[in-house]
Amino acid sequence: MGLAFYVSNLIRLTLDLGFAMAMPTGQEARVGFTAAFGVEPSFRTPKAALRPFVVVQVGFGKLLSNLGSDFALLATLGGGAEYFFSPNFSVNLRALLSMPFELTRSDLSFMLFTPGLGATVYF
Repeated sequence: MGLAFYVSNLIRLTLDLGFAMAMPTGQEARVGFTAAFGVEPSFRTPKAALRPFVVVQVGFGKLLSNLGSDFALLATLGGGAEYFFSPNFSVNLRALLSMPFELTRSDLSFMLFTPGLGATVYF
């Protein structure tokens, strides 16, 4: 789930909230949440129905546990395309690669892949 704000015709700022699941080797799966702030430049004019874009985000994640210290920083890069059916409704397809850095153990995990399909209503 997220919010987007256009700062120009071709650039929007985003705030995304998400669900996370970690599956450490030899341990049971754990769930949590993520929050990320990003910039999404678009490569077509607002009059074009199909608009490719790039996603650049930074954020954090927290696993739901009794530990207060299992936070991670996230750096995300990706791309996608958005198709506008009208000025107020679109669907989008995106693919993101993230690199989480776990703060408590200074662990760096490599390339988490996140595909996405979404619909957007603009007010």
